[in-house]
Amino acid sequence: KAMAAAAAWRAARQKTATSLLAAAPTERFEAFVRKWAESDDEPYAARGQTLRARGDYPGLSERPAWPRPAWADELEAHADIIAAEYVAASNTVELAPYFGGDYGDDYAGLDIAKQGEIMPGARKQFPETIKALEHVSGEDPVGATRLAFFARQGPQSHVPPHSDMVNFLLTCHLGVAVPEDCRLFFTTSREASPIEWARGALAPPLQTSFEHAAFNDSERERVVLFFDVFHPELSREERVALADFESRRRADEEAFWGGDDRAA
Repeated sequence: KAMAAAAAWRAARQKTATSLLAAAPTERFEAFVRKWAESDDEPYAARGQTLRARGDYPGLSERPAWPRPAWADELEAHADIIAAEYVAASNTVELAPYFGGDYGDDYAGLDIAKQGEIMPGARKQFPETIKALEHVSGEDPVGATRLAFFARQGPQSHVPPHSDMVNFLLTCHLGVAVPEDCRLFFTTSREASPIEWARGALAPPLQTSFEHAAFNDSERERVVLFFDVFHPELSREERVALADFESRRRADEEAFWGGDDRAA
């Protein structure tokens, strides 16, 4: 039964891949889709990272932390209003556990965007935050193909070592409420310095396919505006194609596996 299900799932991926390949914008996108379609999409170690075929885009530079982007000053100029919008919302709305609750009840968030779509009600709650994020994303969706949300890590808590298993996104953190004794470590890259957040400041963008862990050893909550952007070496055509790939992949997985975690 399991073998039959795996074969059926692979056939479904091949069908989606054929459609994607018909409009492949570059040779490396074509190679990416073919590898995904032919794989079991299980995690594997590669180039100092943990990846899946669906997140291992060829020909991109890879490093744990990236230089300050050109849009950072403009985003930081809106840090106070972004923080104020978080405080107002957090006083009226209960924060929900994030990432399936894998990091415990002390890691929770307020939704802004998921999988390229602004969440219902977010524009009313966070109008200036979304305007600032739209300036960052330009023609791309807010949160790229993944997430934008206010991420709260509770006091005296830690996020265990993990990889997000996608190399074509960079994850950004703007400090909203940052006590002392909070930091992020890359656990498998000795040359990478710890990331320390500061209120109103953008931390170095992170390539979170490198295993990392986050610690809050203080007595207060740590909050950041967490959002993903596309890797800067991707062309506009590749970004559009990757957004289409992710939309189709998730739809296929939802149809095939239903509520199974494989569709996460």
